[in-house]
Amino acid sequence: MSARRKHRKKSKFYQKDELPYVIMAYIGRYVLLLAVIFVPLWFCPYEDRLLGVGIGGLAYSAYWAAGYLFKWRHFYCVMQNVAHQHMMPFKVDWSKIKKSDIYGVSASFSVLSIACIIVWAVA
Repeated sequence: MSARRKHRKKSKFYQKDELPYVIMAYIGRYVLLLAVIFVPLWFCPYEDRLLGVGIGGLAYSAYWAAGYLFKWRHFYCVMQNVAHQHMMPFKVDWSKIKKSDIYGVSASFSVLSIACIIVWAVA
């Protein structure tokens, strides 16, 4: 019976205990990004939309930096999703993630967000 388990094929589906991390990873990668862009466009007055996008972008870049610094499991799943790998929150190996990927995303969002805030302030 144990030999049968060893040779069993890996499932594409996630286990019950992995599912919350995978859901948080998808939310962190897709939903938060769309919220940063579209929430200020829908709910801010026309004159303050760039300020809203800039503040949201700074918060998103802080999320990326904090995810790596605090070694959040769902953030590791985000990085696996970026690399088109199967997300495994309980087999975390932080040495496989390039720091340039994480800091590059965080820095680019910070620069674009500051640019939005400067354009809002000048206009």
